[in-house]
Amino acid sequence: MTAAQDKERDSRLTSAHNDFAKGLNSYAFFKMPNQAISENLVQETFMKTWKYLARKGEIATMKALLYHVLNGLIVDEYRKRKTIPLDTLLKKGFGPSVNPSDQLFDILDGKMGLMPSMVITTFWAPLFFLRLLD
Repeated sequence: MTAAQDKERDSRLTSAHNDFAKGLNSYAFFKMPNQAISENLVQETFMKTWKYLARKGEIATMKALLYHVLNGLIVDEYRKRKTIPLDTLLKKGFGPSVNPSDQLFDILDGKMGLMPSMVITTFWAPLFFLRLLD
């Protein structure tokens, strides 16, 4: 790029920042629960637009591109998997709960599942034995 093209790109992005930064910030703040995150997303929007312009990207409507990039960043932020440390969950009262009655029911259900096979084998055992003798 020539110096004139760099200067023109800089002026386009500067004017876009002056014109749309406030609207982008309010839009992002409306979509995100935290103002700091929304401001970071707006800054990242302008950085991505800057990189696009640096690669000689053509922009027909700057506002549409900025809002499109910001929407993508908001979606990406919501899709991030948030991990919560186990200590935090334990402090909030979430913990492994053991209910003895549930364990008892699980044991009894397992025994009841084995009962039909035990009855069948005790009933048919003599017949199998006799069949083997034939």
